[in-house]
This record gives sequence, structure tokens and C-alpha cells, in this order.
Amino acid sequence: MKNGCTFKPQFFTMKKLFLLLLVSVGIFGFSNTAKASHAAGGDVLYEQVSGLTYRIIFKFYRSCDGIAAPTSAQICYNNSLNTATATLNLPLTSGPNVVSNGCPNFQNSCVSASSTIPGYEEYIYSTTLNLAAAPTATWRFWCYVGSRNSMDWLNGATLTIDATIDLSTTQNDDSPFFSVVPTLYCCVNTPFTFNNGAVDINGDSLFFESVQPLGNGCQPWNPLPVPYRLIGFPPNERLPANPDPNPINNPIPTNYTFTLNSQTGAFAFTPSMAGTGVITIKCSSYRNGQLIGHVKRDIQVIVDATCNPGLIPPTPVDSTSLVNVFLDSLGQVKGCSGENISFCITLGSSDTDAVLVGRSNIAFSMPGATISYTGTYTDSITACVNWQTSIADAGLHVLVLTLIDSSCKPPGIINSYSFSIPVFIDSGIVARGDTIICAGDSAQLSVRGGGPKLWRALPGGSPTSSL
Repeated sequence: MKNGCTFKPQFFTMKKLFLLLLVSVGIFGFSNTAKASHAAGGDVLYEQVSGLTYRIIFKFYRSCDGIAAPTSAQICYNNSLNTATATLNLPLTSGPNVVSNGCPNFQNSCVSASSTIPGYEEYIYSTTLNLAAAPTATWRFWCYVGSRNSMDWLNGATLTIDATIDLSTTQNDDSPFFSVVPTLYCCVNTPFTFNNGAVDINGDSLFFESVQPLGNGCQPWNPLPVPYRLIGFPPNERLPANPDPNPINNPIPTNYTFTLNSQTGAFAFTPSMAGTGVITIKCSSYRNGQLIGHVKRDIQVIVDATCNPGLIPPTPVDSTSLVNVFLDSLGQVKGCSGENISFCITLGSSDTDAVLVGRSNIAFSMPGATISYTGTYTDSITACVNWQTSIADAGLHVLVLTLIDSSCKPPGIINSYSFSIPVFIDSGIVARGDTIICAGDSAQLSVRGGGPKLWRALPGGSPTSSL
């Protein structure tokens, strides 16, 4: 759906600053990550510098208990006209930045090398690339890092992430970017939701898919899908309760409970086995109905067998709190541009000892809006959003809220639950133009845009009985 955000982040340029929302998430003690590995996830983005010069950005997420991150990364690229096929070196431009802090009294692997609680760091590599060799072609870029973390449900050692841009559709585009850090921890047999918080600064429509992870590096100039590992014990023996992974509805063992909202990017599942796997989300952007390109993100998922988060799935938006908006049948908040809108939602935990904190990506998804919390550090929080909208805000905005329980009970778990609230801002009500009819004829009156409508005749005209 169309995203009307106008905030335009630039990565490591003087003219604009990219702020990354760091969301603390749960930390679980696992020791199955091999010391010779380190690659937990990543994504490849691009932004237009000027003309046909683009900056390519590779964001890499490293497990702190693995080998050191590379001082530079490799980018491979080619185009649909076969006028350029090459490899470039991407220097490190930012990092390490710790993205999973854990509990104060329980050190993770980013703090202590002996800790079995995994911690993660973010590294960002970037370089510029001129695409003048094929100004009307589709270009593909992919970055790779060897040594994926040891995975229970994936065979493959190389982490490979790709992105594309179709210059025949437009030569002016910045890719969508993800505003929420991809470090996922969840519990067996416990419902879990997450959203990467994709934002498109050009207001393009976004479409989301779950796809198979890639590997293979640059050779033979085509990244290949990484095969899934069959689930079962002994190896390769299938278990009916834990069907083999596939990217559509079972990227990790969820017993086919995995679902993905193609319009908002939110996904949900109930994991059925403990272990470590990967979910790859593809985000395609469209402008005027034409595909511009795509970006992907690899997300490492750790499923623990013993934790019990106690977080309660969020209640629907409080209908009594709605100001200048309404809820449609799908739970989407809808309003009109130019209005000051507000709404609230309540978040809670079944654990009365919970110490809850709320986080969001509102700075990216709804620029200029504010969010306030009441009940922070208790077992129930109410989050209220207020936004003075303008015509520039027209479109779909996906607000990602993350509920964090920071009670930090042993073994040092910060439980979290992320969910999405779609907010659609209409450009306003547009009426059908004036219509001339003859006496005795009839005409259909119609308007488009906005929410529910109430028709009434103004005084001084024909009596309402004529309508």
C-alpha cells in the first residue's frame, strides 16, 4: 500500500542524517552458535546521490560470540543488458553498534566472551556506484559475508542479500529502509509477531513476501537459494508435528502457523520447536502500478524452549479514544489529511510483576506525530498517538509498537512483543463535478475519499424530498 512518509533519510552524508531506531528485545541463553561463525542477518539498501550515481548500503548484524566482523564487505552487481558485471569493495562506515543490550545484571556475549546469552552488533558498509553503463536496465546488487551462524533449519555457510532497481521505470528513487532492528527471540508454543517497520520516503506502494534465503556469494554471478534442512530425529526423518520448512508458511518450524501481511509487512507465528533459523522478507516497491525494485532482509530467529513471556497480544484500538479517525472492518485507522487525529491502545502482561516499557517507530512511519505512554513500569500500559496531518501525509503509514518487559528475571530475559497498526490518511473528500440535467431526469451524486459520510441538503435550494 502507499506510504505517505516524507522523511528522507540519507546514509552517512553531510546533508541528511539517518537515525536508526534501536529496539531492545529478549535475550535467551543459547550455545549452538559456532565460534567460527558470526553472520546473523542483514539487508542491502540504496539511495540516489545524484543522477545515475547511487549509494549502496549493506547493514550487517553480527553475533558477538562469533568471529570478528570484516573490515570491508563485497558487493556484486550486474544488469539486465549485461553491460556490467563486477565486484566492488564496501568499506566499513559505521560500527560496531550494539543492538541487543540485554538485562543490566546478566551480561551478554557483547559484554562478556564467556556469556551464553547472545548479543548482536550492527555494522554498516557503503560505497557509491554509477549506473550510466545501462541507464534503462534493471540493476541487481548483492552483498555477502561468509560464515552464517550455525542454523538448525538451514544448510549454507554464506549470508547473501540482494536488491534491485529498474531504471526503465524511474531513474530517481531511494529504496525502502527498515526502521526496526532485526533481532528476534521467541518462545516455543507462544504466539509471536514482528514487523521490520519498512518505510518508503518516496511514498511508493510496498508489497511484502517471505522468500527463501540466498547464498553462493558472487559466483557464478547469480546468488542461489540456500536449501532448507529437513526437520526430524534422526536426521532427515520427517515428523508430522513439525513439517519441513518452506518460505511461504513455515520458514522456521511453526506447524504452518506463519502468516505475513503483504501490505504492512507484519508477520506472526507460533514456533513449534526450539532452535535457530532464518526468515527472509522481500519488500517490493511500486510507483503508479509499476515495479521499481526490491530490497530484502535476512533475520535470524532464536526460539527458546523454556521461557514464558506472559505478554498479552494487544487489544484493538480503543474505539472510545478515536478523534477525527475511524476503524474499518480490518482494524485499520483511517482519517483525512489536514485533521488532527488521535487514538489509544492498551498493552499488558499476564505477569503482575512485569515492568513494561513501550517503544515505536513513529519517528519514521508517521513524521511529526507524537506518542505518549501511561502506566510505564507497571503490568499495563496505554499508548496514545496524536498527529496533526497535512496533505503530504496522504497514504498508508504502518506504526510498529513494541512492548518490552524489563523485569529481567533469570536467566536475563527481556521479553518483547511487536505488532503493527496500519494508519491510512486520505487526501480528503472529492465531490463529483457539476452536472447539468433536464427536468424530469435524474443524476447520481457521489464523492470519494474520507470516511463515513452523512448527506444533507443546504437551505435555500430544492426541498429534501426531491433527493
